[in-house]
Amino acid sequence: MVLTEAEKIEKEIIRRELVNRNREDKKFRLRSWLVYKIKNKRAKIVDYNPNPYQLMLQDNQHNRNIILKARQLWFSTDIDIQALDYALNNDNVNVGIIAQDKDKAEDIFRDKVKVAFDNLPKNIKDKYKVNTDSTRELSFSNGSRISVGTSFRSWTLQFLHISEFWKICAKFPEKAREIVTWAIEALSIDWMLFIESTAEGNEWYFYEFFKQARDDMEAWKDLSKLDLKPFFFAWRDNAAYTLADDAKVLITLEDLNYFKSIEERCKMKLTLGQKKWYVKKKALLKDDMGREYPSFWEEAFDLAVEWAYYERELALMRRQKRIWEFPWNPAKPVYAVRDLWWFGWWDEMATIMYQKNWEWIDIIDYVEETGYSIDEYQTNFITPKWYNILEDWFPHDWRRKESNGKSIAQNARELGIPVRQLKIWWIRDWINEAKRMFYRVRINEATCSKLIKSLSNYKRERDKKKWCFMDKPYHNRASHWADAFRYLFMTFKEDKSKPANKRTRKIWSAEQWDFIEVSY
Repeated sequence: MVLTEAEKIEKEIIRRELVNRNREDKKFRLRSWLVYKIKNKRAKIVDYNPNPYQLMLQDNQHNRNIILKARQLWFSTDIDIQALDYALNNDNVNVGIIAQDKDKAEDIFRDKVKVAFDNLPKNIKDKYKVNTDSTRELSFSNGSRISVGTSFRSWTLQFLHISEFWKICAKFPEKAREIVTWAIEALSIDWMLFIESTAEGNEWYFYEFFKQARDDMEAWKDLSKLDLKPFFFAWRDNAAYTLADDAKVLITLEDLNYFKSIEERCKMKLTLGQKKWYVKKKALLKDDMGREYPSFWEEAFDLAVEWAYYERELALMRRQKRIWEFPWNPAKPVYAVRDLWWFGWWDEMATIMYQKNWEWIDIIDYVEETGYSIDEYQTNFITPKWYNILEDWFPHDWRRKESNGKSIAQNARELGIPVRQLKIWWIRDWINEAKRMFYRVRINEATCSKLIKSLSNYKRERDKKKWCFMDKPYHNRASHWADAFRYLFMTFKEDKSKPANKRTRKIWSAEQWDFIEVSY
């Protein structure tokens, strides 16, 4: 409907009267659509009318908040409107917005902060004299300022918004550390903090902060002013994510099983339109669907980053429910494979224990520890599990000497460990072999959570200048423990007719119901 000039003037008079009457009410300023304006998806300036998810955040927010989100829910817009409102209505405060790089920071400032301030009602805007107006900062006559940047190292802030924090952590880890140790630490206990991002893997600060916040919430822990309050908004919460019921979309049995798991866990019923929307969106985004539009908060973090080696294989395992809690079979022998990492006398060791059940490779347990010799590690962490270990495979660096002057191999034999040695193989070939063998693997989620996380975070090295993948693994903690997983498949290719030494022992075989002699 097109308004006449007289109607427009009348509407503006009513608007000004309402604003003058209620300008001291924060809820009115943020929700009335009469005060702030934003730029919408079509690049048009429109009244700011918060959606249900933004209202939910406003109603339930703590002084410190961390938000895991699906795409296009406009949380960063709401937080930046709150940031501007905070600067305008509080004297002598510093408000900061952190983005991943300078260009992104300037985009946020231009499209969100400046748009909202430049389009304020005249009777409000005239109250504030602007002292500084640049591409990255606004300062006002009340002594407050709002700025965007990439770290705010030397600032003392009263309101801080960190946008897309996971991307900052992944691309610029030193900058992320600086944000945590300087910008966040500079906030007083009573000031406002918002950390929001989509997720692309289960590591870095964003994952650790959100996981801790969820654990505290699930434990019904009372929040202190230093605790983060977690918010998660899934795609299924957005009423706009639907298609017409008459849209022609092929929904597979795998899709139906996935939707059933959502309905059972969330105690809700998905509409046909929601299911069709999800299937069509997934056809476009493929493996990135869980990252961009997660159904559960764990799903957003479980998906590895795009340069991870085993991203697709792990996603398939989850869909086929090959990662779950299951009992090990005491009647069958157990095999072990280890990875060693040495730094002086501080030793890190990871051990995967698995069984062969027909065509399946069942990984039943996983142990990783730091700072123990082989005898301490074996005595404290492996022996108490009472596994009947038939073969225990060590990598090529088993010849390294421990503090007693003996090699790992010598100390292991003296402990009665059935030691076998792995040959040295070209790493890329065995990563490919592991990917080929993934379809045979089942993992006990209850005992192997650390292994699953390491496999998710096993990545390629990347060229920091060209931002492209390199043909070698990225050297982080996960790379050591993922090596043990790779060694597991090497054991299937070794020549087992030649034992690593001539020592033998007898063990009980439940399958043959007799003692059998094995070499180790």
